[in-house]
Formats: sequence, C-alpha cells, structure tokens
Amino acid sequence: MPPPYERYRLERHLDPSSERDTEAGVQSLLSGFFRETGPGSVLFHHSPGRMTAEVAVGALSSRLLSLPVIMDGGIGIGFQMEGAGNSAWTLSLQRNVFFRAELSAFMSNCRWLSRRRANRLIAKGEAHLFKNSWGVCGSPADVYISRKLYELRTRHVHPLMPDGGLVAAAHFRQTCHQVWDNANPGDIAPRFLSIWGWRLGRFVRSYDNLLVRSVGTERLESALAAMDIALNSWIPQL
Repeated sequence: MPPPYERYRLERHLDPSSERDTEAGVQSLLSGFFRETGPGSVLFHHSPGRMTAEVAVGALSSRLLSLPVIMDGGIGIGFQMEGAGNSAWTLSLQRNVFFRAELSAFMSNCRWLSRRRANRLIAKGEAHLFKNSWGVCGSPADVYISRKLYELRTRHVHPLMPDGGLVAAAHFRQTCHQVWDNANPGDIAPRFLSIWGWRLGRFVRSYDNLLVRSVGTERLESALAAMDIALNSWIPQL
C-alpha cells in the first residue's frame, strides 16, 4: 500500500534559544488552528478523555515538549478533532535545519481547511506557512526557505546541525526576511505560489540571486556553514 498523501500542513517557526518562547509559539499555533476549525472536542492518546479546544492547547503543547529530542528530525503526536466532522491531525516539532512546530493531516482522514482560514492564521502571526495539495502560502522569505528545504531533501542532503545550528538557522531566516524587505518594501505581504507551474521555481532562483547580491558569497557561505550546509547545496547554480 502506498504511503498516505499529505493534504495540509501549517508551520510556525520557533525561537530555539528560549523554552518559554517555544511553548508560547506552539500554543499560539494550536489556539489559532482550533479557532479557525472549531472542533467540538479534542482527543489524543495520552489525554484523560475528551477535552475542549482551550484545554487541549495546553495539554498538547506540554506533551509535545516533554518528548525526547531528535536533533536531525521530528517528533510528533496525533490527535482527533470531533464536531461537525471527525478529523485526524499530527502536531510535531521539527529540528531539521529550522526549528518549527507543524500541524499536518493526510488526504484520507481530515476535513477541508480553506486557504482563507489559513491566511488568517498567517496574518495574525499564529502560523508562518500553509501548504496544501496545490501550493504554498506565506511570506516571501518563508516560502523561499520551505522550498529550499524541499530541494535539499530531493537531493538527499541532510545537514547534521552542529551545536548552535538551530540558532544560526533562525538568524539566517531573519537575514532572508531583511534582504527581501529592503529590496521590495512594497511587496512583503504573504503570497500563494502553485507547486505545479514554473512561477515557484522562478521565484526561488530570483531569491537566490537577491541573497547573493545583498549578502555576498563569502558571508552567505559562512552563514550556511554554521547550519552544516554547503553553498553549492543551497544554490547549486553557483
């Protein structure tokens, strides 16, 4: 049987230097998600029973952050939402290059999540990225980073993430935001790009060129090395 096909994913980047900010970020993602989806109750394996969405935010975030650390991958817990229609989701913590919380669901067991609802989460800062079967939505920098992680996986590049690598990645993400905002002050709103056409590829290549022009090859190579990524793995055309 083929593996299930992921239908939706919401991502929120987290501050790796602060446990308090990490927990607040996970809870913000969950709170916004439950507000938009409106479950009648929430249930997961280690819960004492069915919970309201408000109670589930604290229970799920505490359980996730108590799980053992896997530095080069992710850990997660599944939960079931009950209400207008049952829906199964997974809350995970990812440490592969960029430290982030993710909510994901597969085609066979989740209700429809509209792009409009996801956009509200991004506009409020509760999520930074939304992916569905057709494309990806987020700020220019976060769409760029997401696509770069995808390209690394397809080329079987798996950074080992040295000590401090997550902090270095967070700084690199800030640089990506600053470079775009400085070059395009009137074009910083989140956008949706289809994964099926040529626009996403052209966007990524133009962002590569912008980074090289703005930061310089030497500084860019140094920033990527702190994340255990070679410059020619991040930008193969150089």
